[in-house]
Amino acid sequence: MNKNFPFKEVFWENIRDKVRSINLQLFNIIERISPDKRYPLIKADYNFGNMIVKDGIASIPNDEGVLTAITHPNFPSKIKEQLSYSPIPLFLVLENASEVFVETTSRVIPLNIFYPGKLLGLFESLDYLVGRKSTSKWCVSAGARNLFTLPKINEESGFKKLKIAFNLDSNMKPRYLSDHWNIFSKIAQHKNFNCPWKNEVIFFTKNWFTNASKDTEWLIFRDYIFKNAWYQAQFAISKIGLNLSWEDFSAAISARKLKPIPYLMDHVKQLMLIAAGRMSGFRAADNSNQAGPLHELQQVLIDIYTLKKYFPTIMHLCSIESETHLPMYYSLSYPTLLEGLPFNHSSNSTLMIDLRAIKHILDTIKPLFKKIENSVWSEAEFEFFHVESDKYNEILKSEQLCSIDKQILIDSIDGTNKEFCTTSQFWRGCIRIFNPANKQNYDELIKV
Repeated sequence: MNKNFPFKEVFWENIRDKVRSINLQLFNIIERISPDKRYPLIKADYNFGNMIVKDGIASIPNDEGVLTAITHPNFPSKIKEQLSYSPIPLFLVLENASEVFVETTSRVIPLNIFYPGKLLGLFESLDYLVGRKSTSKWCVSAGARNLFTLPKINEESGFKKLKIAFNLDSNMKPRYLSDHWNIFSKIAQHKNFNCPWKNEVIFFTKNWFTNASKDTEWLIFRDYIFKNAWYQAQFAISKIGLNLSWEDFSAAISARKLKPIPYLMDHVKQLMLIAAGRMSGFRAADNSNQAGPLHELQQVLIDIYTLKKYFPTIMHLCSIESETHLPMYYSLSYPTLLEGLPFNHSSNSTLMIDLRAIKHILDTIKPLFKKIENSVWSEAEFEFFHVESDKYNEILKSEQLCSIDKQILIDSIDGTNKEFCTTSQFWRGCIRIFNPANKQNYDELIKV
C-alpha cells in the first residue's frame, strides 16, 4: 500500500469493539455474519475542514493532508478497486462528526450532521445494488461545515492577530456569519494549532456487496442499510406530504386576507420541515467537541483575537437522527433554504417585518396541524426573537433567550467572565422550533 496515504486496510476483528460502543444494533448484525478477511474495510482519518466527499466523489488525505479523490489516476490501485463500486462508498462514522451539505455558486446549503455510529453513502450503495448509476452532488465535511460564533470577529486589530498567528489571507476577514468556517478550518489545519482532533471513518469495500452470501445474516445487514436509507429519504416524502396539505393551508391564509410573497412562504415551508424532523436547524455546541475542535477554537478567539465582552458561543447544525428532540433555531439572517432565493425579499421590508409576517402565517395554519391525520407538526412549537424590541409585542427580545433555553448556555470555558451574546446577527429574525415527537418517530422508524 502506498505509504503516502495514511488510511489502512482493517478487518472486522480490528474495529468490532469500537463499533459496539457507538452502534450496538449494527455491531450485533455484523457479529452474526462474522466476516472474515475476504471482507476488508478501509479506515481513514480527516482533519477538521477536510472534504470527505466533494461534489459526489469521496476523497482520502495523504500524509501532507492533501485530499485525493478515489477516482484520481494516482490513487492506490488496490484500494481504488475495492472502493470503485460507488463514487461515495458506504462508510461508517467512527469518531467525531461529519456534515452533509450542498454547495452552489453563491451559498452552502446544510442537509444533516452525522455523529459516530451513523452510515453515509447509503443512497449510492443502494444505487450499486440495483444496478443504477449514482450521480450525487452533495459534499461531506470532517466536522461541522455550517458553524459560526455568535459574537462578531471582524474587528480589525483582533483579525490582524489571527492573521499573523495562523497565516490567514487578508480577504478572509469575515463579513457574514457564513464566513466563519473558512477561518476556523484554516486555523485548525495550521501547525500552530495544537489539537489532535480527527474525524475517523471506515469505508465498506466492494466484497460487502458483491461476494456476500445470500444467507439470513447477510440479508439482515442489507435490510439494515435499506431501512436507514429509507429514513434519510423521509425528507423527500415529507415534502410531498407538505405539498399535498398546502392547499388547505393556502385557503386558511387567503381567508385571513394575508398575501405573503413567495420568499416568506419558502421560509414557512422550511420551518415546517424542521419541525417535522426532516431538515436541520441550528443548536449551540455542547461540551463534546464532536462537531470540531471547538473548545480550542474558542480559546483562540479569547486568547489571540482577544474577545472582550462576549463569550464565543459556537452554533452548528443539529442532527436529524439524534438531536431534533432539542430546541433548534432558524434565522432569517442565516437562511438555509434548499429551494427558493433566501434573500429575495422586498426592499421595503425589514427582518422584523418579515419575522412578524411569518409568525402570522404560522399562527394561521397551526390550528390545522392537529386536523391532519398522523400530522408530524401537531406538537410543533415556534417562538420568535429579534435583537430589537417589537413595538407590537409579538416578537420576543433576544435577551430573554438565556432564561428560556438553558441549553444554549451549556458550553463554557471556566474563568472567562464573559456574557452570552444576545446581540448577534443570528438573533435578528430568529425562530426557535421544538417538537418532542421527533425523537420517538425516528426510533420507531429504524427498528429492525
